[in-house]
Amino acid sequence: MCKCIDSILAQTLEDFELLLVDDGSTDGSPRICDEYLSKDSRIRVFHKQNGGLSDARNYGLKQAKGIYSIFADPDDWVSPEGLDKLYAKAVETDADMVMCDIFHEDKYACHYTLQKPTALQHGIVLKDIFGKIGSFTVNKLIKTELYRKYNISYPKGIYGCEDQYTMAKLLLHDIKIEYVPVAFYHYMYNPNSLSRHYDEHTYEMDVHILQMFDELLKGTSAYNIAHKLKYDAIFLRAFWD
Repeated sequence: MCKCIDSILAQTLEDFELLLVDDGSTDGSPRICDEYLSKDSRIRVFHKQNGGLSDARNYGLKQAKGIYSIFADPDDWVSPEGLDKLYAKAVETDADMVMCDIFHEDKYACHYTLQKPTALQHGIVLKDIFGKIGSFTVNKLIKTELYRKYNISYPKGIYGCEDQYTMAKLLLHDIKIEYVPVAFYHYMYNPNSLSRHYDEHTYEMDVHILQMFDELLKGTSAYNIAHKLKYDAIFLRAFWD
């Protein structure tokens, strides 16, 4: 967690606010957040009852004052340069969303993962997030007002595709999208975070997620590719266990 916070504070872009949302953590995270609060005036700290990933992100968005917002998870970290390039492109083009590449990293290696969409039209990017590029929000600088304008929030009660569902809801709208060929976010692969016992409840959740995406994307060009991806995932995860 400290590595993540320190790397954000070391950005070459200096004019930003850093919101630390303590989602009812039972470890030392609340104390660490409060310690950083006294170290840097750009930091704002919020303590709340545990509600999960989506609830924490929705809470942060409600508190955000910046024109643009981007997320980071405490196990990951960012290189000093990159956010400056996203913001410069956003200001230059008045983009609603600026995307970039990403690093996937584990204890053995660091891989540069290209995230350039097929084209920058919202409908094409919508299809791309179901296979060609990642749907995560950690490499996407997004106008904060869009969440409010289109009444978009991260879905609660599901596991593993909160970002994808949220991005799909956003990309249903004709927003201005830009891309910069740079990576600065280091996504740290942790096999333990992905471990999950497959049981009847897991299957029911997977079916529910499939239905959520079907309902959201019905009538769009992304429906078939998204449906197949989610349908196949139900069977693939059953064999993982």
